[in-house]
Amino acid sequence: MQIGHRDLKSHNILVRRVHETTEYVLEEISDFGVSKVKELSMIDFTPNTGTLRWKAPELIKPSGARCLVKEPFQEVFPKVAKCDTYSFAIVCYEILMGSQPFLDMETTEFKAKVLDGKRPNLPDRCPKRLKNLIERCWSHNASKRPCYGEICKELWYLKYELLMTYTWGKDTALALGYWRSFRINSRL
Repeated sequence: MQIGHRDLKSHNILVRRVHETTEYVLEEISDFGVSKVKELSMIDFTPNTGTLRWKAPELIKPSGARCLVKEPFQEVFPKVAKCDTYSFAIVCYEILMGSQPFLDMETTEFKAKVLDGKRPNLPDRCPKRLKNLIERCWSHNASKRPCYGEICKELWYLKYELLMTYTWGKDTALALGYWRSFRINSRL
């Protein structure tokens, strides 16, 4: 069963526990009130669903516009998943910056900025690979956003790269990362 959350945001991510020995954090996603389950045959692709600051541009309804699209689920579900990908990028921004994007703006100004393709600036200290991933996830063009399998693979590689850099130094980490990447790709 696949679920499109449609209101993914930091407030809906609960940290259950931290395993100090392995440094793992277990999270749970909550508030499935507006989610859609793939088992349905038809769904309403409602543009005004979710919380504004985390909402993908395609779900932001311009002021005064009304629309409700009823489409077969197999056509809509990929769109819903890509909306969640956008929201994931906003959560990443929150983690890096400690605040919501464009928090100082009024709703209409915020909507206009997002609909115009503007995104908040990521910090200079953000690793290049993570910055690239976040920018792909919040792409204005939903079809250019990666799927969650690709996101997980990229985050796994980023974690490996950062841990190796911390442990062995940058040059050794890059060499080991190249070798590891070669082994992973040769298995695919």
